[in-house]
Amino acid sequence: MLLFVAAFFVYVNLFVSITVFPRYAVEIGCTPLQSGLQNTFFFVTAVILRFYCGPYADRKGRTLPLLVGAFVFATTPLLLLYREGATMLILSRVYQGIGLAAFLQSGSSLVADMAPPQKRGAYLGAYRLLIVLAVLGGPPAALALIEKYGFRVFFGACALVGLFSLLLLIPLKTPHCLATWLFIFLKQAAWPAPVLTFYISAWPALRPI
Repeated sequence: MLLFVAAFFVYVNLFVSITVFPRYAVEIGCTPLQSGLQNTFFFVTAVILRFYCGPYADRKGRTLPLLVGAFVFATTPLLLLYREGATMLILSRVYQGIGLAAFLQSGSSLVADMAPPQKRGAYLGAYRLLIVLAVLGGPPAALALIEKYGFRVFFGACALVGLFSLLLLIPLKTPHCLATWLFIFLKQAAWPAPVLTFYISAWPALRPI
C-alpha cells in the first residue's frame, strides 16, 4: 500500500511537470524553442538512462532506484525555486529525467515482485490505474494552484508532495542509509556517451538570443 500511495504522488509530480513547465518557461522569458527543448531533454534523458536503470534494478534490487527517483522528484522544484532562467530549467529537467528513468523501471517491477502470482495482473492493473488518476487529477489541481498563488507556491507544493512520497518509500529501504544509496547509485552509474553527445549538440540553442 505504501508503494502505491508513494507512486501516485511521484506520478502526480511527473505529469504536472509535463503540463506546467512549458507555461513556466514562457513566463520566465524563454524562447519557444527553449520551451519545447526542456521536455525534449527530460524525455531523452529518461529514455537513454532506462537502459541502465532497468538492468541495475535487476542486479541490485528495486529499492535504491525507487528512492533515488523519489528523491529527484522531491528536489527538482527546489532547484527552480533557487534560480530562474532557461539554463536552470533545462538542467532541472535533465536531473528530473534521471529520476524518471530510475523510478519508472523499478516501480512496476517491484509491484510484480511483491504481488502473489495468482494476483499479479490485478496488482499491476491497480498500479497503472494510479498512473491514470495522477494524469486526471494532477495537472488541473496544479493549474488551479498557479492561477491563485503563483509558481513559487506551486513549486513548494511539488517539493512537499515529493518529500511525502519519499518518506512513504523509506520503510522499503535496505540497511544502507539514503545518502549511501544515492552515493552508490551515482558512483556506479555509467552515464552513456549518447547523453553527453546530445546535450553538447543541443546546448547552443539554450543560450539567450
